[in-house]
Amino acid sequence: MEMNPIIEAAKDDEWLTPPDILERLGHFDLDPCAATVRPWPTAQLHYTKADNGLRFEWHGRAWCNPPYSKLNGKSQVELWMKRMAAHKNGLALVNVRSETQWFFDYLWRQAHALFFFEGRIRFYRPDGTVGDTGRNASALAAFSQADAAILYQAGFGGKFIPLIIQLAADLRSTWRQFVRRLFQECGGKATLEQLYQLAAGHPKLLTNPNWKAKIRQTVQRTGTRIGPALWQTALL
Repeated sequence: MEMNPIIEAAKDDEWLTPPDILERLGHFDLDPCAATVRPWPTAQLHYTKADNGLRFEWHGRAWCNPPYSKLNGKSQVELWMKRMAAHKNGLALVNVRSETQWFFDYLWRQAHALFFFEGRIRFYRPDGTVGDTGRNASALAAFSQADAAILYQAGFGGKFIPLIIQLAADLRSTWRQFVRRLFQECGGKATLEQLYQLAAGHPKLLTNPNWKAKIRQTVQRTGTRIGPALWQTALL
């Protein structure tokens, strides 16, 4: 019996990202591990399994929904996340395996932000139909400040967690400057709790036990309330 090529392509690695997720994340220049058979583009340029995108130079903003099959006894996802962390431009959709070494090395320690989806994603099959719910929870990892801002504003249901504040340990910065950088990491909009989480552990706070009050006061003076708990401020 002749096999359907679409069914043959639907291997364990080919869990296609729902188009409504991609639509909210903007344009991507490259998908280095694209599905062999895909009903819609995920980027301007696609490398498939036959190309082996790890062999090529990467350019521009990358989208990565990595394979999880083993290569030489090791899960491939580690190789792809190492490359994403080195590329520093783009977003990756990954299984939530937050206890693993690759998650710690390349996401917790190097991503700018993570977004954990509420519930599990229903991925698509290569023929464009909706498939089964993923076996694990899913997260998006942003590997640049710009990607973190896009991710924050995408409007998915779940939890956004900023990981990197792009601010040197300069204790001479004013509270206005400090809070402005916090807002930059959150794309210009944030709750006080999000700002507290992002600021926690910064050296500037060590000399002021009332740092939450200072952040709150600065936000109230320089920001605009746009919701019951949401604030916005100019980034410049």
